[in-house]
Amino acid sequence: MTKLASQKNPTILDVAEKAKVAVGTVSRYLNGQSLRSGNSEKVAIAIADLGFRRSNAAAELRRTKSKFVGFILPMFDEFHTDVLAHVIQDLREHGYIVLPYSHGNQKLHLPDALSYFSEHRVAALITSGDTGYEKHAAALRALKIPLILYSNELQGLDVDRVLVNDRAAAIGATRHLIEMGHRRIAVLTGNMADSTAQSRFAGFCEALAQDGQPPPAPNRIAGGGWLQHHGYLGTKALLDLPEPPTAIFSSNYMLTLGAFQVLREMGLSVPENVSFVTFGDIAHYPFYGGGVTAVQFPIQSIANSITEHFISRHQGKDLPLSRTISHDCSLIIRGSVRRI
Repeated sequence: MTKLASQKNPTILDVAEKAKVAVGTVSRYLNGQSLRSGNSEKVAIAIADLGFRRSNAAAELRRTKSKFVGFILPMFDEFHTDVLAHVIQDLREHGYIVLPYSHGNQKLHLPDALSYFSEHRVAALITSGDTGYEKHAAALRALKIPLILYSNELQGLDVDRVLVNDRAAAIGATRHLIEMGHRRIAVLTGNMADSTAQSRFAGFCEALAQDGQPPPAPNRIAGGGWLQHHGYLGTKALLDLPEPPTAIFSSNYMLTLGAFQVLREMGLSVPENVSFVTFGDIAHYPFYGGGVTAVQFPIQSIANSITEHFISRHQGKDLPLSRTISHDCSLIIRGSVRRI
């Protein structure tokens, strides 16, 4: 009976045991006193894992500002985990603990995430503005905490935003293909309900127009999602055309990985058989063949801006209801584009 009661209503002893610290350390944390480096994070994580705050610690935590910041990401892919890692590092320097939650691209789990962060009294919520969030706008407002969006735009909310100039980056990447002599260029798009996919496709089309070319024919537009299988199926369809493209513009690295899988299965190579530029520069691209030409995101700048948005809001400064910071990307030119 005692064991069951302890599981339902964890005590300060349970927190201390899980965090592997003294009971006095937990007590000092709950009373807002400073702790030795590392102990604060251990106690915070133990409290979150055990649910101690929901019962025994509620009164103590109300007397101090929350040390938690929520972070919702759609998946643990390279881009989102890079942003998360840098934000964790930045906010740790300010004394905050980041609690990550991935809904795995299943928006039906979003209410669970919001409930989780509400229970843990997060000081702010950081999230990519994925399609489907607009259905939960009321729940997001009900949290009554600063909300910071990155990557995708989300309309209808007075929030802070940290975005990148996707359109300009897409223009630059496509222009590189054109300058290398390519005219039969196809595109792998992301989910066209997302602002990032729309902006990248718009930039691709704008670069073609600047060169006097018409918009891409429907059969040269493939993908339609962000995952590897979208890139696989899309590239297969493109290469099966009577006149396959000489170059492909890919809207993210997962699409590119799917495309490369098809090329390998067909015995084709980059850039000998098809040239490639892609959004998202990942660690192994420099070592793939002659290297993959890629749009590189300014991850550190994105994380810094997220942190700046949060700190200024949390300090109670007199600020506009909504602020947007937009960062430029870089095109890293390697050996995946052949001159023709």
